[in-house]
Amino acid sequence: MNTHSTRVLLIILMAMVACRVPIIVAQETETKRIAIVRDGNSEFFDGLVRGFEAELKELAEGGGYEFELLNEFNARGKASEVVVQLRKALNDPRVDVVYTAGIVASSKAQRLEASKPIVAGAIEFSNFADEGVSKTGTSSRPNFTFVQEPQRIRVDLAELARLSGERTLYTLIDGAVIQAISEDLGPRVQAMEALLDVDVVLLPVGNTAASCMAALPKGARAVYVPIIPSLPSKERKKLFSMLKARKVMALSMIGWRDVGNGALAGLSAENGKALFRRMALNIHQVLLGIPTNLLPVLLRSSDRLRINMKTAAAIGWSPDYDTLLSAELVGLEALQQRDGKLSLEQAMATAADRNV
Repeated sequence: MNTHSTRVLLIILMAMVACRVPIIVAQETETKRIAIVRDGNSEFFDGLVRGFEAELKELAEGGGYEFELLNEFNARGKASEVVVQLRKALNDPRVDVVYTAGIVASSKAQRLEASKPIVAGAIEFSNFADEGVSKTGTSSRPNFTFVQEPQRIRVDLAELARLSGERTLYTLIDGAVIQAISEDLGPRVQAMEALLDVDVVLLPVGNTAASCMAALPKGARAVYVPIIPSLPSKERKKLFSMLKARKVMALSMIGWRDVGNGALAGLSAENGKALFRRMALNIHQVLLGIPTNLLPVLLRSSDRLRINMKTAAAIGWSPDYDTLLSAELVGLEALQQRDGKLSLEQAMATAADRNV
């Protein structure tokens, strides 16, 4: 730019200031970075990350920032490596917030003295007693927050005991999770047993339906199927088919979606969208500087028992009258016999379902 042009530009700027014309200066959008710390590869947690990422994109636009997910913090299924990856993420100068995409990572993270905010993606799946929740419904641990359905496990186990009439309830747990947090699970299981007056037997399982069935003792009647992070969705669906073939009552933590895939029963409605939104909101607020101890952690949902009557018929189980009146029944078409006749239980189920 020559001297003449420079003078002209200065004159224009001075005129704009004199006339109070606003001068717009383009500002660079800040990029926030979120470290994703994984126990290992998991189809389930990959889905959670995709879910909150989609929600966070909308929030970031309104918040005036962009964000990037850093995916190199993966323990690759090695329990001893989880804390290493957590510390690596916390010490990385690029990282603004840490998200734990794993049960073990979430459990270990709440015990760390974190220099940066941690948002746990799995604390609700390993928490039996709403520990770590303050009286105001926020996290009681510094620099750590999470999302949790209140008493999810307790309510599910109580319902399984009621439906089955069994005192011994078997629970399938990812083998790597049991090994990593066994010292935490012991006292929690004992407290649950005392509260519900049942015996809760934890069964370590692998990443196939066959490994789950191999862990289940012969004669087992009632099984609780929580989140098993290493179990792919196809294997999970296959598991319910195999449980049905062995005439085992299965209640799912995931709830209605699994009932549609062959589980006998489930209480939790499809609330994935709400979970993604809450996780995204927590991360969004942390990135804007809101302290973790001000963020709500409880995500309440309206439970309603759903029963797969096709599965019920296959395992030789019939709900009692009160259950027929209160539960939502699916798969009723399976009750219709080829000769057009119905048993008394089948007639009651059909009448309850169709009675407006």
